[in-house]
Amino acid sequence: MSANLVFITLLVATSRVSSDILSTFKVLRFTQEASSYIKFNPDFSQYTQAISICGWIKSLGSATYPTVFYYGSFSNAELTMLDDGGYICIFDSCMQLKGKFTVSKNTWFHTCVTWGASSRSHKYYVNGQMLGSQQTPSGRLLKTGQTLTLGNWRGDESNKEFGGEMVNLNFYAKELTASEVKTMADDGMCINMVVDQHEEVRLLKWEEIFKQPRSGTITEVDMTGTCAASVNTLYLQLMEAKTNLNETAEKLLEVSTRLNETEKGLDRAVKELEKYNNTKNKWDWNIFLSEQFINQTVSPEQSEQIRTSWDDIAQKLVGFTITEDLIKFWKIVDCVETEGRPWSMLQSEDYLNQVLTQDLAQQLTSTVPGTELVKELLALP
Repeated sequence: MSANLVFITLLVATSRVSSDILSTFKVLRFTQEASSYIKFNPDFSQYTQAISICGWIKSLGSATYPTVFYYGSFSNAELTMLDDGGYICIFDSCMQLKGKFTVSKNTWFHTCVTWGASSRSHKYYVNGQMLGSQQTPSGRLLKTGQTLTLGNWRGDESNKEFGGEMVNLNFYAKELTASEVKTMADDGMCINMVVDQHEEVRLLKWEEIFKQPRSGTITEVDMTGTCAASVNTLYLQLMEAKTNLNETAEKLLEVSTRLNETEKGLDRAVKELEKYNNTKNKWDWNIFLSEQFINQTVSPEQSEQIRTSWDDIAQKLVGFTITEDLIKFWKIVDCVETEGRPWSMLQSEDYLNQVLTQDLAQQLTSTVPGTELVKELLALP
């Protein structure tokens, strides 16, 4: 079956298919009499710009012009289709495709005619294959207020009786594409009775046609037995798809719950970071310019005094003589944002207790690409 999974999903969701669907399969069989037809005046106001008429036909009659349907007035035909490709007409302009028609009598086949005002193209398909097309006049729209006759040309016309069987003949307010028509044909007659991928534009439905008043003898043929296997298979596939969808929905719900929890955790983390950034102590280098520290050696006691606001940096200064130059140096260290700079390199023999020359500075710059700190160090007195 070629009906796509998306539609199956929607079909399951809307519960169009149930276990008793088999009771709905009814075919209309017309007799080979001019009086055997269905005639009514449908509302075609939604079809003026585009229309597709598709269904399943079995040719049984022997009339010269076996008419499946005729839409128009007594003197002008808007739409006409014979069951043998003989006359496929729109706006009184007909394609005669009987020579291309190869379906034998007493055989079910899918038939479809499409037309759109924008494309100005009238096409005829049999079993998903286009047999012919013709252009229509620019600006010409399908008329409303006409009479639709199924099973005869206009009703009671000899040698124009259909005399065959039809089922699931639907009128769509859309010019179906070639691939859409082929999908219908490939799905098969029984599946078409259950699945319709264009429900939103299926305005005149077979179910409504089936209820219209009938003239002469028209017999209902039950297709339950013929379609049982196909539809049961479809039903099982739909139930499996429904189960899979339920399992997927549960997994998605679980993932969604986890995502919500993660999002809440991230929100908490962001708030904590904001709280930390707003409350953390900031180093005040100017404290060392006071008489208590300037030109003094930092003692353990002094280190303890500044530990609360300086973390462990004060401990690291124990043993250093605080000078203005050293203060400038540590200001530079504090302002550099680059992470992972190898300060331990300055403790090597190449740098320790040495005057930082241009050559040494160049070596340091090449070792740590993008480092601007050495340039600032060179500016120290």
